[in-house]
Amino acid sequence: MTRGEAAAIFARLSDYDDSHIYETSFSDISEGEWYENYIGFIKQFGMIEGYEDGTFRADNHITRAEFAAIIFRYTRLVDVQTTVFEDTESHWARSIISAIAEQGWLEGYEDGTFRPEQDITRAEAVTIINRALDRNADTEYIDDNSENLIIFKDMETSHWAYYDVAEATNAHRYMTEDGIENWIYDTIQ
Repeated sequence: MTRGEAAAIFARLSDYDDSHIYETSFSDISEGEWYENYIGFIKQFGMIEGYEDGTFRADNHITRAEFAAIIFRYTRLVDVQTTVFEDTESHWARSIISAIAEQGWLEGYEDGTFRPEQDITRAEAVTIINRALDRNADTEYIDDNSENLIIFKDMETSHWAYYDVAEATNAHRYMTEDGIENWIYDTIQ
């Protein structure tokens, strides 16, 4: 996932108005780039920062730490002073990553690390967003109706993020009862 794609996701999750022009001052964002307005929007609302040299680097892959910083700002969490992952002890995003981990929205790897400078995968990003938005896939509905849903051919049901991806990809109405999301129906026809 690129930084530009992440900007588009969070703009679309917000009150983004595509008829409005959101100015951006990043020196490497050219007028007319597909992500220009998204980046302007999330910058305006304090969800993202650029680099010290005034660039945004929209085509660069986004790291796990950078993505954590966006979700932190998007949800307006408060910093914590704990360190959840040893490999973030001296990292600029330590308190941000720890705050999100304490919410249960992200996890580290089996070896107890977070790997903040590693690029985030699309599956990891979708899972974190779903958790932050308290969205839980209705696995039974998805299994029973997969022929009518958008299901990616490169993901088997055994993939750890299969249901999170289905949750995020398919528009649907739902009811939540006892923290469990039950799809009423999908809106894909």
